[in-house]
Amino acid sequence: MAQAKSEGFFNVSFDPAGRVRRAPLFILFNGVPYPSLALETLRIRLGEDDLVINVSRKVESELKGVVGVTLAGRTIPTDDKCRVYLNYRGPEKSFRYISAADILRTQHDLSSKYVLVGTSAAGLRDLRATPFSNMMPGVEIHATVIDNHLSADPFTHDAPTENSLTYTIIVVGDLLLIAFLAYAGPLAGGLSGVIFFLVPPAFSYYCFVNNRIVGMTYPMLTIAVIFRVVTLSNFFFEGRKKAIYPQRVRPLRVPACCQSDNKRPGKSFPGGGIKDTDDFFQRYPWVHLYLRTNVS
Repeated sequence: MAQAKSEGFFNVSFDPAGRVRRAPLFILFNGVPYPSLALETLRIRLGEDDLVINVSRKVESELKGVVGVTLAGRTIPTDDKCRVYLNYRGPEKSFRYISAADILRTQHDLSSKYVLVGTSAAGLRDLRATPFSNMMPGVEIHATVIDNHLSADPFTHDAPTENSLTYTIIVVGDLLLIAFLAYAGPLAGGLSGVIFFLVPPAFSYYCFVNNRIVGMTYPMLTIAVIFRVVTLSNFFFEGRKKAIYPQRVRPLRVPACCQSDNKRPGKSFPGGGIKDTDDFFQRYPWVHLYLRTNVS
């Protein structure tokens, strides 16, 4: 420690699922911000003397609304607690590993390389759960922070796009879905529900591959709820119509003029004689609708 040029913390931040998706770049200690090990390694390697913390006046938090950290003219976007969204390269050992024993036995050219010393043994309790692995060494998380900055591709939480799309889908999209389910046929209504349900995750995946995080959980939940409510309502009302309508219509008798075209030589009804009311209503749907709306 006495011979080191600087120092940095190696704490990580867990999400509610217990996985590391974000890494803090600064933490406050006695009112003073301290940089992380990865960020300080980058600063020294790039030969920079300063780190610039960008803040927003619109957000108030422990770190006064941090929106990013600028290093060597490049800004690392963060959340309001100065945590960067990690763009993992894959599961554990996505970076090159060299054991300490191998270093002692063999000579390796590590010039112009970023070298992080860490552990990978389970007994040393430095294994973390990430979206790609349940047992990733903590040192690889810091390597991911460094690699994201050098490659300029960390994830960014696009909150304005997420909020605007959420309200648009909930208001406009759900109204269109209700209209399709209420007035379209079963096939068209079902297909529209599937399409509306697939659009949010498809757009979220498109943003994901472009290093942007746009959550679509709330729009998908509202679409699923509306789809179920409207479908069950249609099923309920159609069931009542089927239960009530036969009681009103079946006592009716087919008019004598329509029972057989043989009794009225001057009139010709297509298809010959009509056997019962169901047959009559199938051939003359407009009569079916008239009786349905006017018979009490």
